[in-house]
Amino acid sequence: MLISDIPAHNESWRHGTAMIIGSIASQGLTSNSITYIQKKSCLNRCLTALHKSKSASPAVVVDLVGVVLGTIAESARLSQSLLDDFRTCHGYNFLKDFLLSLEKVT
Repeated sequence: MLISDIPAHNESWRHGTAMIIGSIASQGLTSNSITYIQKKSCLNRCLTALHKSKSASPAVVVDLVGVVLGTIAESARLSQSLLDDFRTCHGYNFLKDFLLSLEKVT
């Protein structure tokens, strides 16, 4: 999983993984892969992990949110199902809460 309580020295691994997923999303999403992502509840699992994470730095969360939103944007050309999943999984609320928490930090 891209987000977990793995030590900070693994942030470069997370960033590299996020870049790979972003590349796959921009070059290789098909109707079958979108269906797979949906059936495995990948968005829900990712958003839940991001919400529960206590150790991830804001920079890591921003990277991962970028990957999630990029994947949703790329998938929208083929299907609206991941966008619907994002809404159903309270993705917009997560983004709002995360942005407001950044405001408190600065």
